[in-house]
Amino acid sequence: VGDTVSLATLGAQSNAAVKAAKTGHATADMGDQGSMEMDIDYSTNNFSMSMKTPDGVVQMLKVGQTIYMGGIPDLPAGIKYVKLTSDGDDPMSAMLKPLMGSMGQLSDPAVMLSAFEGVEAKVVAVDAGSTTYEVSLNAAQVAEMAKKALEKVTPSGSPLPTPTSATGTMTLTQTMDAKGLPLKVVMVTDEGGKTQTMTMVYSKWGEPVTIAEPPAAEVTTFAELQKG
Repeated sequence: VGDTVSLATLGAQSNAAVKAAKTGHATADMGDQGSMEMDIDYSTNNFSMSMKTPDGVVQMLKVGQTIYMGGIPDLPAGIKYVKLTSDGDDPMSAMLKPLMGSMGQLSDPAVMLSAFEGVEAKVVAVDAGSTTYEVSLNAAQVAEMAKKALEKVTPSGSPLPTPTSATGTMTLTQTMDAKGLPLKVVMVTDEGGKTQTMTMVYSKWGEPVTIAEPPAAEVTTFAELQKG
């Protein structure tokens, strides 16, 4: 306890461990913003996600280069998902296309950690089989983190607006097991005196996950919806 290690080093260690595990499960508590549950296949970047928000429940499946969005209101009878594809010409597909190939990485804390160079994390707890690290980031570092994290998951040559400034600070606490696999991540942000906390818990590393396309009869496209 009290020792320091660079976030880049932690990110590299975590990235190697996640790649070796290949699959995992994550839950997130976002306070009054809702909650999320997710199965991820890091070897393919496929995932299955369910998110509860104040406006309702949203589902998202990513299989290959196709995303299925569920929980959209006023869908036709029997239809549960709207399909988005990397070659789709509807506005939603176009918006998601730059991230389609690497959206699964957005749930990987290693992507965020490895975005930093020269930032040290402090060991704040050591328990049987796990170590907890903490780091405090100022507004400029938070902005740089967001920018680099987005760059890491955006295919080369694909334009994507990235934040260049921020007014909030962040405290990041991450617990990792002996292999470097994330167990828990707590992010506390403070912007304009308003504090928000997001807690992510990771489990079931290496266990089988089922991420499959929904039945075709339950799927439509935005183009079909626009036809009425």
